[in-house]
Amino acid sequence: AYLSPGQRARVRVLGGGECAVPVASPPPHPRLNHAALVMARGDIKANETKTTREPETATARVQLWVTEADAPDLWAATPGETLLELGPFEGTGVDLKEVAGAFAFPTVVLFVSGEGVAPARALLAAAPDAGGLVLNLRRDVVVYYKAPNARSLAFADELEAKWAQRAAAAGGYDASGHSAPKVRVVTATRGETFAEMFDDDDELEYDPAQTAAIVFTGNRQRDDTDGLGASKKSEKQEQAEADEADALEAASAAEIAVVVRGDVDAEPVRHTETAKI
Repeated sequence: AYLSPGQRARVRVLGGGECAVPVASPPPHPRLNHAALVMARGDIKANETKTTREPETATARVQLWVTEADAPDLWAATPGETLLELGPFEGTGVDLKEVAGAFAFPTVVLFVSGEGVAPARALLAAAPDAGGLVLNLRRDVVVYYKAPNARSLAFADELEAKWAQRAAAAGGYDASGHSAPKVRVVTATRGETFAEMFDDDDELEYDPAQTAAIVFTGNRQRDDTDGLGASKKSEKQEQAEADEADALEAASAAEIAVVVRGDVDAEPVRHTETAKI
């Protein structure tokens, strides 16, 4: 199931290939699955008799990040005509435990590049109960988004205005009636480093001890190997690794207290096993 931003969707094109792609939309709110989750097998309501009942289902729209180079069959799919099999969703999503305290970290900066824009978009739009940042309790949220050129900026029509609307809708309002903070997006398309983008941002006033950084560069692909077992990396992966190193260096230079690598899955939840008494 899609439960947390940062998970990847495995998609199979019937008659074609299978691939795992980033999800660019937020997880559905838990209330969507409420009926299915609380209904145990064989449960009946008052005044009902035990009869065959159709299983509870829920439908949600999912937006995916797809490139022709990585998923040619999916890229060529025709909406409404091509049959797709979606799922399962891989990974556990971005680990936000360290930055969960909105009052401890009122300032959050995101360093974004490449396919990392997909989980970043999902995170900003996610509700607090669906893996979101609880934006209504944050003071400043800034996205530093760099791309090779202006044409490579994904979701360009959403920058600033729509991302801010999504954040406000996801975070809602606090007890004092204050709306969620504006999500400010700083873009770079001329080869600037994240450190340069951060240093040139004169609008951000931050306390390093109360600031958290989240890095999304798409650096989650494993190395391939050639026939001799030697490791080889695609140009895309090398760029993702370089961008991640750039972002980590920028966060270190800024003395930011907590840095989360958004492309590293959170530890799975483990339940303690107890013996029967």
